Amino acid sequence: MDDVTIRVLILTRPEVFKYFGGEAVQIRETSKALAKLGVSVDVSTDLRPDCSPYDVVHLFNLTMVAETYVQARHAWKQGKPLVLSPIYCTWDEFERLGRRGFLRWINRLLPSVEARQRLKAFAKAFLAENHSAHWLQFVKGYRREQKEILRMVDVILPNCRCEAEAIEREFGRHGAEIQVVPNGVDPLWVEEVSPTPFVDRYGLHDFVLCVGRIDERKNQVALIKALADTGIRLVFIGGLSPRHNAYNREFLELVSRYSNVHYLGQLDHKMVLSAMKAARVHALPSWLETPGLTSLEAGLLGCRIVTTDRGGPPEYFGEMAWYCQPNDLASIRRAVLAAWEAEETPPLREHILANFTWDHAARMTLEGYRKALEKRGFGPSACAGRTLRKDRRETP
Repeated sequence: MDDVTIRVLILTRPEVFKYFGGEAVQIRETSKALAKLGVSVDVSTDLRPDCSPYDVVHLFNLTMVAETYVQARHAWKQGKPLVLSPIYCTWDEFERLGRRGFLRWINRLLPSVEARQRLKAFAKAFLAENHSAHWLQFVKGYRREQKEILRMVDVILPNCRCEAEAIEREFGRHGAEIQVVPNGVDPLWVEEVSPTPFVDRYGLHDFVLCVGRIDERKNQVALIKALADTGIRLVFIGGLSPRHNAYNREFLELVSRYSNVHYLGQLDHKMVLSAMKAARVHALPSWLETPGLTSLEAGLLGCRIVTTDRGGPPEYFGEMAWYCQPNDLASIRRAVLAAWEAEETPPLREHILANFTWDHAARMTLEGYRKALEKRGFGPSACAGRTLRKDRRETP
C-alpha cells in the first residue's frame, strides 16, 4: 500500500468552519500532515457528495450527528470504507449544572438526552442550515442515528482511550476497529515565538491566561469567580459565542468589575502564541476536554497547565499538569494557585514533542485508513470509482 496514493474525502458540517474551533483545527492540521505523507485529502461539508473518486470517507463527530448521519449513510450506500473521528463526549453533567437561563430550564424539564436532542433537532429544522438533516433526526431519533453510524463505520479514531471507553459504555459493542489518534500541535513555530509582540502591545506579562471561545462549556465565568480576589492578573483571549448571549453578558460584567481581569477578544494565532509565551499559567477549567488544543500549545511554550479533570487531559498530561473540578470554585482556585506558586515548571515541552504533534497524529490516522481498507479486503486504490461488497447496502 505504501507506493499507492490513498484518496480520502473528509466530511464535516458547515458550522465547523463558521465558528472555527478545535474540530476545524483538527481537520485542517491533520489534512496538511497527511498530505506530507502522500495522502490526497479533500474536505467537504456537502450532505451527499460524489464519493466515487475516493478510497476512504472520513467522517467527523458522533455528538452532533444530524449531518454526520446523512453523510455516513450516503457514503455507505456508495460502498466506501468509513472512518470516524467521533469527538464524542457525554454532556449530561454540563447540561445539568453548567447551562444558564432558558437551556437550564429545558434540561430540567427534559432530563433525558433523547428528549433534549429531539427538541433541538425540531428547532434546527427551522433555523439551521441543512434543515432536512435535522428533520430526519427529529423523526428518526438521536440515539438511533448514533448507533447506526457506529454500525456503518469500519474504524473509529478517538482522541484518547477514555473517549473510546465512553463510546463502548454508551453504545455497547459496535464492530468497528479502534485506532486512538491523539490531537497535536505544530512544533515548527516553537523557536520563533517570542513574548515581546504581546507584551509590547498590551503591557501584560506574567499572568494566568485562558484561551478559548467564551461559552458555558469553557467555564470562564467560574475561573473569574475563583480568582478575582487574588490580585493575580487573568487574561482571556477568544471570541464571544453567538449562542450564549446571557453567558457573554455575565462574563463581560465580571471583566468590567475587576481591574485584574482583562478580555482581549479574538486575536490572530501568532499573537495568541506570543501571549502564551508571556504567561506563567494557562487555565482551562472546562466541563469537558479532549484535551484542549490550547492547553497543548501553551504547554509546549512553557506554561504551567491547569485543566479539567473531565475527559482526556489526564491521559495527555499525566502528573505534569494541575487538575480541577469544573463545578467547584474552590477546586479551580486551589489548582491555579498551586500551579502559580510551584517552584518548577514540569517538562511538558519534551513530553508533547514526543507524543502530540500533527505529524504523529497523521501517521496514526493513515494507519486507521489502512485498517479500514484491509478490513474491507481492498488495497488503497482498488475501491475508487467502485462499489464494494454488496452486503454494505443492507440496512445497518
